[in-house]
Parts: sequence; structure tokens; C-alpha cells
Amino acid sequence: METHAFKDHRRDISKVVAVVHGRDRRGDASVLDRVVGEAAGWLIVSSPALGPQSTLLAARDLVDRGDPAGARLILRAVGFVTPDPALDEALAHLRPAVGVGRRVAVAACITIAVALVASLAVPALVRGDLVAVALHLGSAVTPVLVVRGRWARHVRLPGLTQQESLLWRSLSLLVPGDVRTLSRLGDGHLRRATTELVDPGRSPDPSGAARRDVSGWVGAAGVVGAALGMAAGLAVPGLPPGAFFVPMLAGAVGAALLAWTALRPRTDGS
Repeated sequence: METHAFKDHRRDISKVVAVVHGRDRRGDASVLDRVVGEAAGWLIVSSPALGPQSTLLAARDLVDRGDPAGARLILRAVGFVTPDPALDEALAHLRPAVGVGRRVAVAACITIAVALVASLAVPALVRGDLVAVALHLGSAVTPVLVVRGRWARHVRLPGLTQQESLLWRSLSLLVPGDVRTLSRLGDGHLRRATTELVDPGRSPDPSGAARRDVSGWVGAAGVVGAALGMAAGLAVPGLPPGAFFVPMLAGAVGAALLAWTALRPRTDGS
């Protein structure tokens, strides 16, 4: 039988759930982060004797309201600060079944790209040019970093909006036992540690026009240009060891400039 105090606590949980459920899922990032952070922090400190039960009740209430995304965010935030198997199990039950194929496809593309770039090191290895081998293998890391950065900034997770996806990724930096971090989620420090803090309702452009981030494409073009430059340099007979670095650098700079020139009109409308 529920005690009067527990009934009051349940009512307080319902109020917190209502705030989370009423969040703007595609609005200001700082507001979204603050709502989730404060709700998660309250669920932890409001009744420590109940352990994860307050969070589980809130998550169940959000699911009943048709908001599994809100339940997942709360479970993830609380789960990182106060790890508990019950929270992990509840989160696993809410994880969408879609998206696995997309992740596999992206991983396969990255693997193929790295394999192709790294394979350029084979001729240099046969010639015994260790400097060329090291540079080839080092360049294979760049595509992974470019794709990883674009994935974190632009790929929406299944069941979540773009803003919620950015928040979801930033929550992985929460420190177990540090509840104070949750109350400061709204300042964007965790988002900045994983990606840029993006507020759709605010534009740095005085004209109000949204500016598209093309740095990832420019970087990818530079990687492709460098790989082609290396291949061209290795194909030239009689070059001294390491001399291919000149066409590699020229290819990277040229491809990056071409990409920037092609994409810039779409960004600033000039």
C-alpha cells in the first residue's frame, strides 16, 4: 500500500515528466539540455532511498504519454551519473530496432576507404621506402576522422530528432557520481566537447540566413586529392624517396580549394 509521502513523490514525478514531455524537440539546444539535465538531476536527488525507481517510473510515464525519446534521454542521463543494471535494461527495451543496417553500411564504407588508401602503401613497402609507407598509413586515418566528425554533427539517431541526437551523444561524457554536471547541461559544455552547440532558433548571420557547414566536404576532398597526388607521385619513375610528398600536398590543396569554390555559393549565396 502506498504511503502518503510516496503518493506526493509520484505527483512530483508526474510534474517533472510533464515538463520533459512538453520540451521543444527541435528548438533551442540549451533549453532542451537544461530541461533534460534538471529533470534527471531531480530524479536522482529527490529520493535517494528509492534508487532507480523514480527514474523508472518517470520513464514509464513518458512512454505511456507516447514519448519514448524523452524516456530514453532521461534513462541515459541518469544511467551515466548513477549506473544501475535496471536502468540499462529499461533503456535496452526502448532502443529502436531500426538503424543497425545504416551503421553497418557506414562502417563498411569507412573500412573500404581506409583499405584503399592504405593499399597505396604497398608499392612503397616493396621499394623499401619506409617514409612513404608511414605517410600512406597516416593518411588512412584522416577519412575515419572526417566521417566520424560529420556523423556526430549531422546524423540523426533512430527515434530522436537532430537536437536530441546531439544531446544523446554528449551525455556519454557525464561523470559517474557527479550530479552537479546535470544541472549545468544547459551551458553547452558537454556538447562543445563532442560537437558544436547548434541552436536552430539563432543564426550567427545578421541576415538570418542559415549557413551550412561544408568543412567536412572540403576535408574529404583534401583527403581524396592527397591520395591521388600520392598515387601520381609514386607512378613517376626515378623520383627520390619521399619526393611524392610534393604532388600529394598539391593534390590535397587543389582538391580542397576546388571543393570550397564549388560549395561556397550554396553557403553564403554569393
